[in-house]
Amino acid sequence: MLNLYLDQNVLGLIAEGQIILKPKVDVRWIFSNEHLTEIARGDVEEILDVLRTLKAQRLRLELDAKGRITDNRIIDEYIDPAKIYSEFRQNTPAVAPAIFQGFIAKIFGAQDPAIVEAFPDDMANQFREHLKGVPWVDDIMGSSLEHLIRKAGEDILEKLAGTQPLEKRRKPLGFDRGQASNYANAVNPLQELWEHANKQYPSPISADQFFGFDPLDKKLLGYEKWPIFLGISTCYSTLNAIGFRPDEGLARIKRVPANMSDAHHVAYAAFCDGLLSEDSRMCEKALAIYKFRQIETRVVDVSKPVGG
Repeated sequence: MLNLYLDQNVLGLIAEGQIILKPKVDVRWIFSNEHLTEIARGDVEEILDVLRTLKAQRLRLELDAKGRITDNRIIDEYIDPAKIYSEFRQNTPAVAPAIFQGFIAKIFGAQDPAIVEAFPDDMANQFREHLKGVPWVDDIMGSSLEHLIRKAGEDILEKLAGTQPLEKRRKPLGFDRGQASNYANAVNPLQELWEHANKQYPSPISADQFFGFDPLDKKLLGYEKWPIFLGISTCYSTLNAIGFRPDEGLARIKRVPANMSDAHHVAYAAFCDGLLSEDSRMCEKALAIYKFRQIETRVVDVSKPVGG
């Protein structure tokens, strides 16, 4: 039985009639909660009809007793996607990821000083809204919690105040003017990217630490071993940052959610036999990541002709 993960853009092509895929006895078409997030964000519930027609099944990652992500996958039996989506919307945390979009855009070099100016207040208000039903929060913290969160947001922005555009930050690593993408056809692109960067800017960290598979601060986040899902998601963003087949609009707030979704799709697909996508840049990053980590997931770029 082959488990084939379908990127959201492939589901869109199926909905438009440009690609025809059908249920197969020896294939499980796979989707994840990231698809549901995109459906909610774009209000494209017709994708649910496609998932229903394909008898697609949801892949989830098992959580441990402390709610931490593990490397164990779960593929649910077929359930009507509309039912899954309804439950997903009901159980989605109230803290809106949108409050972090300006922050992430700033990390990727956004230069508009107003782009994240509302971040501290939004951060405090969202967390206050999320926690307002927890009695002990007000009893113990009162208004000081909101103040602490706002202050944390201000501190983050202060540290990011001098963030330069990505082009300038790539130069010390030797990745100027698209040079990183020249490694796309290498036998092991990430390994060669690391060797090049470390030669230009020697560092005591390892390749796994550089790309995000073994972050130095993982224990602060509660992990002894960083899960492969988070490692791949982080690596995908690192490749964007250094300019290896980067996604579009990295420093634009409106593009942040889509780029984050791409990273998560590539991470989920690592638990399957294949990934199908129409996004060539995403496919090349996925191929490079899987090669480096010796993950056997095949990548199919449906935008290219068969044999291309």
